[in-house]
Amino acid sequence: MSSISLTKALMLAVSVAQGCLLYLIVNSFKEDLWLSQSPMWFYPLISLAVGLPLGFILTVTEQQVLKPLGWVAGYGLIVALVGIYIGFQAEPFNAFPIDSLTASYVMSFGLASFLALLFIQWCLTEDGRDGRVLSVLAWRNALILLLAWLLVLAAAIVCALWAALFVEIGITYYQVLFQETWFIVILGTTVFGVGIIVFRALVEVIDNIINLISGLIKLLLPLVLFVAVMFLLALPGAGLDVLWSTNRGTGLLLLLMLLILVGINIVYADGLDALPYGPVLHRLVTAALFVLPFLSILSYQGLTLRLDQYGWTVARCWAFMVWGLITLYTVGWVGALVRRRANWPALLGYGNARFGVCVIGLLILANSPLLDFRKLALASQLERLETGLLTPAQFDADYLRAELARPGHEALIRLGDELGIQDPAQSKDRIVGEDGFSQSGDIADGASPVNWDLNPKGLTLPVQLFEQVNALSEVQQAAAVHVVAADLNNDGQPEYAVLLFDRVSNLTQSFYFTQLSGSWQKGVLGTGGGLRVIKRSEIQNQPVSVQESNLQPLTIGNIVFNPLPLVGE
Repeated sequence: MSSISLTKALMLAVSVAQGCLLYLIVNSFKEDLWLSQSPMWFYPLISLAVGLPLGFILTVTEQQVLKPLGWVAGYGLIVALVGIYIGFQAEPFNAFPIDSLTASYVMSFGLASFLALLFIQWCLTEDGRDGRVLSVLAWRNALILLLAWLLVLAAAIVCALWAALFVEIGITYYQVLFQETWFIVILGTTVFGVGIIVFRALVEVIDNIINLISGLIKLLLPLVLFVAVMFLLALPGAGLDVLWSTNRGTGLLLLLMLLILVGINIVYADGLDALPYGPVLHRLVTAALFVLPFLSILSYQGLTLRLDQYGWTVARCWAFMVWGLITLYTVGWVGALVRRRANWPALLGYGNARFGVCVIGLLILANSPLLDFRKLALASQLERLETGLLTPAQFDADYLRAELARPGHEALIRLGDELGIQDPAQSKDRIVGEDGFSQSGDIADGASPVNWDLNPKGLTLPVQLFEQVNALSEVQQAAAVHVVAADLNNDGQPEYAVLLFDRVSNLTQSFYFTQLSGSWQKGVLGTGGGLRVIKRSEIQNQPVSVQESNLQPLTIGNIVFNPLPLVGE
């Protein structure tokens, strides 16, 4: 076997191993194993399981195997440490929502990891001193990953067609197999890995696509710069008050600056070796770049305006970081324009390398205790409360619980003792008594952020069941929960149908819970209604009945719900 095939076999084996590891992690969540309840373990483990194999597959070559492995493993240590810290911010687990924490971690650290991959690849190439290579590597990696995802999507479509064809002749084996979690995860990672292997070998094709996209951006860049210049010329007549009145002005300015910066990097990726425009247009583009400092000043004014009004928030901290990075890059460009004038593209690669290191460092720090935006936002909001800018009644306790993770949770405990500010989660605890959860006056008074309907009236849910349903409603972001008690399997004990509705009262999910071996197990409650939208008004205050069968269909009004067997039954 040749060295090339051995390398590709190793890459494929890593993809399969990645799928097996991810399946074990996914299965731990399905089975509620210890890992799914331990964020200090599952955050770093998921990050390593996703990032390290991809990093290795994207960097290994026929000539170099151990060196890429060493670089990737070294970065993996940073991934593990950051993941542990983020996991610590999610504890105590289930005490507060972690959606915002997870989203900011995935997006920011995902970007940091993508940029770190570029530098690892750059150090492994023969052009390790030419910063212009970073732009080429970024485009190649982005296109390879995109095409690999498209290959996974194509494989999923083929599997769906495969299963559907065999169902038509009475064979359901493939339909069941293709819906198994282990099959989906392992097949997905394997096909994704195969896609990376295949598309990495098609460098010329990838570069041709890059050239095509670069040509399109080359046509659009002068237009974007023209829009920026015309906007600045029109602004004195319109005034700044109009710009800030919609709350979108700052974001649009930052987006315009980002488009210009990205466009310049793509169009002038070759520096002075191959200028994309003729001498006249090149000088016009160079002159138009002086709008960037003015756009930066305007966007700073917009950010500080909201800061004075509402204080620091996590989103505002990220906005200031984006503004600071764009401004830093802009200042560097202005310096290059002043020093080199029309020859400024010669410094583009030099500046990109140093700017990239700065971005990676800041993104890592933002996910560490050294620059934790949640703590900064909490300190700002507490300062506004202590200085009297906010009264306890005006204080947004919901924001602390939903956005600030562990720091917000701990602060709410302190504020509850000191100022009587109530944690929103405790309002749910007040309506759960020793006997269980019932539709008391507390719900009617709005103590619970979710609207509950219990059928029949006077129904009391067991505490453990209420906790599961309540957690389910939070995960699904339900605005209303309708619970119906009915004996679906004719064993003399009630099952509980749980219907979840969104903010516009459309049914989004339906489940049933049955007690097995002392614990409540969740099953799917199919509506059999096709694509028809079921409204909450069709369910409320409607008669309930069951139909004869092993698992008896539940009828509410004119709508029939069919309970599907639990997995393993």
